[in-house]
Amino acid sequence: MPLRTWRPWFRRRQPAFYCQSPAVQPMLICWGMQDFVFDVHFLDEFARRFPDAEIHRFEDVGHYILEDARDEVIPLISTFLAEHPTP
Repeated sequence: MPLRTWRPWFRRRQPAFYCQSPAVQPMLICWGMQDFVFDVHFLDEFARRFPDAEIHRFEDVGHYILEDARDEVIPLISTFLAEHPTP
């Protein structure tokens, strides 16, 4: 996955990542701290932009968080969805 700013991939997705207004809906972030693509700098920026987000860090998990930590992540998602039903 190209992460350089001059790549078309980055330019197409840049507006979504750099949005200026925080989300008003509840947000759950489950993050593998050993992710080789989206490192801790991305998580730090999400945490800054979305201070009310529920964040769970998984120290020994990488990019494929649902494969590496399925038994921990799926219950978090289920609980989050139960606590925040769609209006």
